[in-house]
Amino acid sequence: MKFSGIKIAIARKRLSVLVEKVPQNSHGNGNIGVILSSEKEATLNLFQKLKENSPVKNTDWHFVICGKKKSENALFGYPVFTPFDLGWNGKLKNKEVTQFLERNYDVLISFTEAENKLARLLVSVARAELKVGREEQNKGRDLYNLVISTNVDAPSTFIAELKKYLKILNKTAV
Repeated sequence: MKFSGIKIAIARKRLSVLVEKVPQNSHGNGNIGVILSSEKEATLNLFQKLKENSPVKNTDWHFVICGKKKSENALFGYPVFTPFDLGWNGKLKNKEVTQFLERNYDVLISFTEAENKLARLLVSVARAELKVGREEQNKGRDLYNLVISTNVDAPSTFIAELKKYLKILNKTAV
């Protein structure tokens, strides 16, 4: 096991305890969380359009970008979560990511590569009524309630399927 794997395991345990201490509402109060990879700016643009044309009304969207290193020009001003944001004791150094984890979400969407350990950490710790991800990300794990079978190079397909489910959820919630 590499040192980064050890840091993530310690962080998962510590963050689980931290998130449990935050008061939990019965649902996410209209919050939608999105976890993306930093490498694909086009993917972020598609999710921005989904936010603007969302089938679910009266929602607050919260984005986190998971990457290997912080870029000088952060994409659209969203928080970037990198391995450098984890201390050896499992403590998060990034306050924006901590705030992301302290929210309750109605829907948590993860669209990252299958091997993105930071995204898996966030998904496993975050509280959400419904967690949505790609099939490749979910192999051998039970991270997601809804799994959409698409390739990481096909975000438009993922978003089209996601819109269908969000419309259904919006109708049942009313």
